[in-house]
Amino acid sequence: MTIPRIAYHNALLIMSEIGDVNRFETGTKFCGYCGLVPTVHIFDKTVRYGQMTEVGNKWLRWMFIEAAHIGRHKSLRFSRLYERVKMKGGPQVAIGAVAREMAAVSYYILEYRKPFRDANW
Repeated sequence: MTIPRIAYHNALLIMSEIGDVNRFETGTKFCGYCGLVPTVHIFDKTVRYGQMTEVGNKWLRWMFIEAAHIGRHKSLRFSRLYERVKMKGGPQVAIGAVAREMAAVSYYILEYRKPFRDANW
């Protein structure tokens, strides 16, 4: 609940949907479980990333995307990420990037049991 926009009900949703956080090896695998990773298209030696995958937990994806809309205003870390990605991909892609970052931060908070610190993370 130390992440901006992750309140009691959102934290409860995260804990009820994932169960034990130790079943995920890394934050990237947790983001994949949440469905917050892009689709990957590989052609010979070319790798292209597409839209967000439709595979994953729909409740966690929904919650992190909704939290990203407000969280980008409340956190310096998330607002910088949003502005940087928005310049290249537009606002919807930037919200997806912020949602993925929030999911990764949530994983590391649950794994190491340390609160979110925006300035010195």
